[in-house]
Amino acid sequence: MNRFDTLDGDTAVCTASFQATHRRKADDTLWTLGGAYRSDLTRTAAGRRISGMALTAVWSDGTR
Repeated sequence: MNRFDTLDGDTAVCTASFQATHRRKADDTLWTLGGAYRSDLTRTAAGRRISGMALTAVWSDGTR
């Protein structure tokens, strides 16, 4: 079963939250970023394919 935030004919939108922590080797500092991905999908003969993607950062912590 597929779950989409919106589904309209041959197009769909799916969103996912994320949290990513990055470590800089030079000084071992951390930077954590959180937010959401939005994936725009289009149905093709071969199945659904990503037609667009956006990352929206909502928060961060640490040393960028």
